[in-house]
Amino acid sequence: MAPTLSEQTRQLVRASVPALQKHSVAISATMYRLLFERYPETRSLFELPERQIHKLASALLAYARSIDNPSALQAAIRRMVLSHARAGVQAVHYPLVWECLRDAIKEVLGPDATETLLQAWKEAYDFLAHLLSTKEAQVYAVLAE
Repeated sequence: MAPTLSEQTRQLVRASVPALQKHSVAISATMYRLLFERYPETRSLFELPERQIHKLASALLAYARSIDNPSALQAAIRRMVLSHARAGVQAVHYPLVWECLRDAIKEVLGPDATETLLQAWKEAYDFLAHLLSTKEAQVYAVLAE
């Protein structure tokens, strides 16, 4: 069953926009540092990891701003799916990224990264990860034909 977003999650993610405007690049840089330290095999999924930092920072901010209207991100989601499919991203990678993103949020935001905020972002992340991995699986199925 596809995950859904609660109203509380949407409110909390939307309320995090100012923090993301200020810290999204630091969160992204920290997330990739943690990902590559913990899971060095993931480095091969990224052509230019330095560019990924800014792509992820922009994506986090856009997602938070559009949390009430994810369809506004359809074009960006399509690009992400194709990029992920080219790189060989699999559904098993999403929990690894969440683990590192969660820890990056904690590290960068410190005490402002409350458990309530982290749980809201987990729900929002899971929603998007499900959407992306489902669409990526469809791309892989077509390519396998």
